[in-house]
Amino acid sequence: MELTVIRSRDRRRMVVAVEAKTEDDALRAITKAIGPVTIARERMPIRRQRATLAERRARVATYF
Repeated sequence: MELTVIRSRDRRRMVVAVEAKTEDDALRAITKAIGPVTIARERMPIRRQRATLAERRARVATYF
């Protein structure tokens, strides 16, 4: 079974393959292996490469 999960520590989205009969068993096995995660319900486009710094659109610091 393949699940797309979001790791709670750094909010990283990843696809994980696990041998399990139910989604709950798979989630329990993933949590034991990599820590707390949540299941990502919607599919995100796969990013092939990282954007350069100019393309990232960093937020401007407005509070001083």
